[in-house]
Amino acid sequence: MNGGVMYFIEKHIESIEKQLKSSDILIIGPDKHEINFIKNTLEKESFSKVSIADTCREALETVEISIPDLIILDMVTQELDGYQTCLKLRSNSKTQHIPIIAKINCKSYSKKKKAFALGINDFLSTPALEVEILTRVKMHLSQSKLFKSLVEFQERLNFELEEARKMLLSLISKDNVHSEISKKNNLSIASYYKTSEELGGDYYAIKEMDDGLVASYIWDFSGHGIRAAINTFRLHSLIQSITGTQVNPAEFLNEINSYLFTMLSRDQFATMFYCLIDIPLQKLTYAATGTPCPYLVSFKHSKVKKLDSTGFPLGIIDNPRYKNHIIDFTNWDLIIFYSDALIETKNRDNILFNLSNFLKNLATSTQDIPSSNISNWLLEKIIFEFDKSYAFNLKDDLTICVISKV
Repeated sequence: MNGGVMYFIEKHIESIEKQLKSSDILIIGPDKHEINFIKNTLEKESFSKVSIADTCREALETVEISIPDLIILDMVTQELDGYQTCLKLRSNSKTQHIPIIAKINCKSYSKKKKAFALGINDFLSTPALEVEILTRVKMHLSQSKLFKSLVEFQERLNFELEEARKMLLSLISKDNVHSEISKKNNLSIASYYKTSEELGGDYYAIKEMDDGLVASYIWDFSGHGIRAAINTFRLHSLIQSITGTQVNPAEFLNEINSYLFTMLSRDQFATMFYCLIDIPLQKLTYAATGTPCPYLVSFKHSKVKKLDSTGFPLGIIDNPRYKNHIIDFTNWDLIIFYSDALIETKNRDNILFNLSNFLKNLATSTQDIPSSNISNWLLEKIIFEFDKSYAFNLKDDLTICVISKV
């Protein structure tokens, strides 16, 4: 190990030692001789913030004013009060994580068992040795500071994740946009987006194009967490810059893939479904890159059709050449597309949600189907069934979108 590394390690250890020795330590007990011995031992080792409380009552009043980093509690001369003090400290959210080292008759198994049950972290022998005092104090201060830093890190991480989740939600198409598109194009749009505890890579959008076309798409990046969320932001920005190919689903996906192939690492990819609805011509044109299969539903004809959504995920290979699928939309009421969480989440019997059978059962039971607003009706049915039996086990973002003709 070279001198530079050794110097860094020594400085790091020195910094930790300095932090530990600036800790607030409270010693509780009436035995002046024993308490002063502990205090002097710590101060000789450069612990500069050591205070004493003669009684447990005084100690409880002290911690209300200033919370110490560690407590040494003499339970030899004040056993009953010591137990009660420990119980009160552990019952207070402000002091429940403070490490407590107790001086106790270590030969008594029952007393040690009771002390552990009340939240004592460690013991000092009677009489205590200097090396024992210093070793146990340093060990528990180190563990306590590590715990605090982990809690602070987790709180900061949770805050950042929540902010990122809000940012993702802000990108999703809004209901007022859907309403405007619906009115202009004789459509009814219903959508549902639920984030999991982790950040995910789900995204969907519906927007109006020229010549009576309505574009809708959904994508899902591999993995979860920050990386998937960042990739979603990147793809969202990328799509805003692509204009010429958005009226051709296959070419649009080819262009996106050409960017993602160079942008993503080889263990990352995205699935995407891109669809153009031509209301005047009653035509649906789409291309896909391995998403869960969308469905067409006709309640009038009691039919359900699964669409082919096979294809290489985006970013896997260069120039995969996606193809357009053209569907006559005349005899269909709606199209539904969704993320894989809907069909990959299991219920308590370890059974997956079977969307195909669910839609077929609804399509053949026409008595409850409303004459208008079919998309909202269907979406509510799906969400009700999912929430009832599957939502407890959701580990991924869930996205569902239903677009029906009016």
